[in-house]
Amino acid sequence: MTGKVNGWLSYTYSRSLLQTQSTYAAETINNGQYYPSNYDKPHAVNFIGNYKFSHDLVLLKCNL
Repeated sequence: MTGKVNGWLSYTYSRSLLQTQSTYAAETINNGQYYPSNYDKPHAVNFIGNYKFSHDLVLLKCNL
């Protein structure tokens, strides 16, 4: 027999950096240094939780 409440917690650290170099000064971004991309999300925490009301009804909850 299992409990009515269960779930898990996860954490991820990840970086997405870009670097643009050009022979033309007008096309160089951030002086040729790395910079975060639009999709850079260094820290991600996810929680998944389940609550079992009865044998037939289960509630799922996800917080990001």
